[in-house]
Amino acid sequence: MEMFWEILRIVGAVVFAIFFLGMCVFVHELGHFLVAKWRGLHIIAFSLGFKKAWGKKINGVDYRIGWIPAGGYVDLPQIDTTDVAKDEDGNELPPAKPLDRLLTAAAGPVFNILFGLLLGCVVWYFGMPAETPRYESMVVESLIVDSPEYRAGLRPGDEIVKFNGENFNYTWNDLKKEIMLAIGEVTLTVNRNGETLEITYQPTPNPYVAPELRRENIAIPFFEPKVPLAVRPMEDSPAERAGIINGDELVSVNGIELKDFSQLAFFVAEHGANELTLAVKRGKEIKTFTLVPEKLALNPAAPDGEWNSGFLIYDNPEDKSVKVGFVVAGSPADKAGITEGDTIIDIDGQPVSGAVGLFEKIAGAGGVEHQLKIKRGGETFDVTVTPVKLGVYGVGVQLGMLEYPSPFRQFAYVWEMSFRSLRNISISLANKLNLTEQQSTVSARNLSGPLGIVSMMYKTAHYSLITGIYFVVFVSFALAIFNLLPLPVLDGGHIFFAAIELIFRHPVPKWLVKNLSLIFIVLLFSAMALLTMLDVMRLVPPEEVELKEPVIVSIDNPEPPADAAEGSETEAQK
Repeated sequence: MEMFWEILRIVGAVVFAIFFLGMCVFVHELGHFLVAKWRGLHIIAFSLGFKKAWGKKINGVDYRIGWIPAGGYVDLPQIDTTDVAKDEDGNELPPAKPLDRLLTAAAGPVFNILFGLLLGCVVWYFGMPAETPRYESMVVESLIVDSPEYRAGLRPGDEIVKFNGENFNYTWNDLKKEIMLAIGEVTLTVNRNGETLEITYQPTPNPYVAPELRRENIAIPFFEPKVPLAVRPMEDSPAERAGIINGDELVSVNGIELKDFSQLAFFVAEHGANELTLAVKRGKEIKTFTLVPEKLALNPAAPDGEWNSGFLIYDNPEDKSVKVGFVVAGSPADKAGITEGDTIIDIDGQPVSGAVGLFEKIAGAGGVEHQLKIKRGGETFDVTVTPVKLGVYGVGVQLGMLEYPSPFRQFAYVWEMSFRSLRNISISLANKLNLTEQQSTVSARNLSGPLGIVSMMYKTAHYSLITGIYFVVFVSFALAIFNLLPLPVLDGGHIFFAAIELIFRHPVPKWLVKNLSLIFIVLLFSAMALLTMLDVMRLVPPEEVELKEPVIVSIDNPEPPADAAEGSETEAQK
């Protein structure tokens, strides 16, 4: 049953990606078509899709349906000013007026913006999942010792109150974006034990991120913040009926401090349908709510719940062992004494062959008690773990909150990201040519072409429908902005040449337009080929890179080993 649901999600995401990429292109061409028809330009054909499969001529326009449902096109010979315009029979057409060309060229990007605003209303109405709210400050939970942040003086427990001198008003994703798009050094203003310090450093690529991100070679932070457990209630759930609202932050359950979201799930699983008290933080106020858990269909693929022991396990490639990566506070694994970094040698007297096999054995056996042999340092010992079923009872809260960005705010975001990305790429190129000493880790290699866009549409739609729609909004706006660039062969180029003709009452010489167009056609196709190659490379699994285990310090363990800390003290720390 679970496989059926997953197959259905995959098929739905594929259809979503193909349909909406086609819609972005189709809406663009529809704008050209409608304004060209309004301005009386000659239209040879308007096609839905490519590779003609059917066509019918109505009022001189050949309306077509193509075999390939990936957008469409409109054939407008009078828009091209590089040669004499001719109709489908080879007859010469009068040149279009510059105003008509300008309006027709601008209509494509304008329709993309309107399409993005329309879909943006859907995101605005239903809400967009957000990892964290916006914070006025952010506390550093942990960071890697071998990092520019640590060497500059940043430490666990530091409270970041300003970024580059500006008051702090960011989500965690916002802060990551700011650091990633930074040009040159960044400055974090932090509070440490009542003292204000400024931590200035040059962001560098982070090799310890996921392999897919590592090969992008961008400056993702080496630290993690202490993120409050912001939640949103499910519709008609015990949490919603009790009065919990979107953005409330979990504090405790029955007086027990909640350190992670999974801890609540395990607590409820053990207590069943018994009344409990949930404390949340709303703004600066702590509120308590009394509620009774109910049976909730949290996972359609496993309506009766899933058996879980409360630890994350993974295969360690160095010694082929199974390691424990994370333990949920209050879970069976935690109560058994298992901690992060432990090695699991065997289960019920049988050697462990891999993390996947171990997980399936525990989950597939239900609530059966298991004997695990654990190795920690030079010590080996046995523990007993009895999984609990998750998802049978719940209070109906989901981790993360919903943001409701207006369509215009979504457009402003895409405009800002487009501008800053192009600026960073220009700085990166200029630095390589020794034209500037400024640095940026964002370069042309981080761009994506049509293949990458379809791939990302698929991934976002596979995650959730609303995130898929949000990405379509981004693509539609970005397509409009890109086409408005004043470059020959793009709509912006047609607008630019038409505007010059309107101002100076004389067209740009055809030979100049033709030669410029040929140059930019070659450049555009070369760029598309390069981006497609980069997209194909992203589809290939990244090669494994052997990295030394990073030394991580945290609020709970702030001091690194002496050898790891050597040479890390800075003037800021002193």
